Amino acid sequence: MTALLSSPSPAEGELERAAIWLSALDLLVNWISAELVPDFDSLAVMLEATQSAFRRWVWDARPNRREIGPARWLIDSEAHVQAFLWAILEPRFGDDLVDEQYLPGFEQKQPRFDFGVRRLKTIVEVKMVRSASDFSKIEEEFAGDLGLYFMDLPRWDRMIVYIYDDSNVAHSERYDTLRSALRQRDLRIRDVIFVQRPGMIPPRNRRAPWSPLDGSSADT
Repeated sequence: MTALLSSPSPAEGELERAAIWLSALDLLVNWISAELVPDFDSLAVMLEATQSAFRRWVWDARPNRREIGPARWLIDSEAHVQAFLWAILEPRFGDDLVDEQYLPGFEQKQPRFDFGVRRLKTIVEVKMVRSASDFSKIEEEFAGDLGLYFMDLPRWDRMIVYIYDDSNVAHSERYDTLRSALRQRDLRIRDVIFVQRPGMIPPRNRRAPWSPLDGSSADT
């Protein structure tokens, strides 16, 4: 691509070379546009890529300095997942990214969503599962709130659901079932993304506090 576009432009009559040159230029413009102004597909790709981003997640067995505990980036609630995603999305979307927003309510219900990208009119809703029963609970929650999510259609007309699997044994066999169920409930749910917790974070029943008395990791 670089060699093609850095060479002199096609001369008059070089029809075949001109066609190739223009096709390459069109691809380049489309790529630059997506990088400078991320679209919906770019948002979905970024969220899916967070699984591989956990490769350098920090969970130290022992402190690196005296008189402090080991650095351990525990993800233990939906709020923690939201904070992680904010760090990923804010540099790309800037002021277009809005934090938790209350939606127009109905009677006593006034739900709120976790993130929104205003220019894309897209809601990002974060959920966490810890057991097999949580999958059906998530479907029930969406069944009750879907109509409220999209009451303000001029602002929000589609959604991505981001589900963090904190199960001690990941229930990956349930992912497609829940994804299909949510998308069938409303076509405005455009994607359902599952991410499993970083492998270096131990199971919940092994997350005892580190003790300086034995000088070792409490989860080993």
